[in-house]
Amino acid sequence: MKLTKDWICGFVEGEGTFCVSITQTLTKKEGSKQVRLYFKVTQHKKNIQVLYALKAFFGVGLVKSQTKDDSVWEFSISRFEHLDKIIIPFFVANTLHTSKKFDFLRFRKVALLMNRGEHLTEDGLAMIEKIRHRMNTTVCIIEEE
Repeated sequence: MKLTKDWICGFVEGEGTFCVSITQTLTKKEGSKQVRLYFKVTQHKKNIQVLYALKAFFGVGLVKSQTKDDSVWEFSISRFEHLDKIIIPFFVANTLHTSKKFDFLRFRKVALLMNRGEHLTEDGLAMIEKIRHRMNTTVCIIEEE
C-alpha cells in the first residue's frame, strides 16, 4: 500500500489523535507529574493494513490491538524523539485543515516547551495543563514503543 502525504493528512484528520497526558509519578516527591505526548490512529481490524502502511511510511511506532476482542487496532507513537523528529516535522510541512490542526498546534507547543525543559517547572507544567484542556478529550493510554 503506497501512501501519499496528502492522503495521510486527510486520514489523520478523521482517524488520528494528538494527545498530551499528564500523570502523577510514583516517586517520593509529592505532587510530581509526568508529561507524555502520544500520536495515534485507530481502525477496525478489517482496515489493519492501513495502520501497518503508516508504520512503514514513518518508520517508527507500534501497531497493536486496542480491544480485548481484537476488533479495534491502533498505530501509535509515544517516544518523544520520534514525535519530535518525525511526526511534528511531517505535520508542519503537510498542513492539516480541520479542527485537528488546532490540536496538532497545541501538541507541537507542548513539545517545544518540553524541549526547553519547561515541563519540569511548576509554571511550565501549569502552562501545559492549560494547553491540554483546550485539546481533544481522548483518553491516551499507550504502551511504550
